[in-house]
Amino acid sequence: MKHVSVTIVALCSLSTLFLHAVPAHEISIESCWTDLDHSERHIKQFGGKWIWSGTFVFKKRSKDPIALHTLDVAWTGDSLNNLSGSLFKKDPGKKLYPIEDNLVSDGQWQEKDQTLHFHFNDKENLNPVTTFCLVLTIPQELESKLRKGQFALKHESLPDVFKNTIRKKKLSFSLHPPKHKEHKKIVNTRQLKKSRSQARHLS
Repeated sequence: MKHVSVTIVALCSLSTLFLHAVPAHEISIESCWTDLDHSERHIKQFGGKWIWSGTFVFKKRSKDPIALHTLDVAWTGDSLNNLSGSLFKKDPGKKLYPIEDNLVSDGQWQEKDQTLHFHFNDKENLNPVTTFCLVLTIPQELESKLRKGQFALKHESLPDVFKNTIRKKKLSFSLHPPKHKEHKKIVNTRQLKKSRSQARHLS
């Protein structure tokens, strides 16, 4: 009986340690370079390639409701006069479909702060796992600059529970276009054209 009690106490201690070891709120970032629309006609029409540039995954293990209202992505590198980008929501485990139904916000470039600011018209309530994808419109003349710098999520734009968890962690990523670019057709051209036209109209 004594051995059973000791075992139970040990298991409880391990469970407590495990719960404390796993943070209740996490953010992970993945850099990518996926051409969403690479036709020459559309590149000329919209001022650059439409590139899926980064993925932000928010994880929460608490049942408390948490919502995002804004998200700021800061640039560090050679100064940029302008940068166009949009934020889309993606279901975990599914492909990215950058269409109007999944559009969260079109970014506003703040040249002074070198920051792409996303303001959500409708707050985004976070699920246990919520994935956002950053899609940038990249003119050819900006490619070399963007390869040499970094993007980072600004802590100030995050909910307090995430600020406290990752205060000492820099959430940054760099863009590295593949040497042999694979053109992946994520959605059909008509959908992309409609989405890009709407984004241009709203900006």
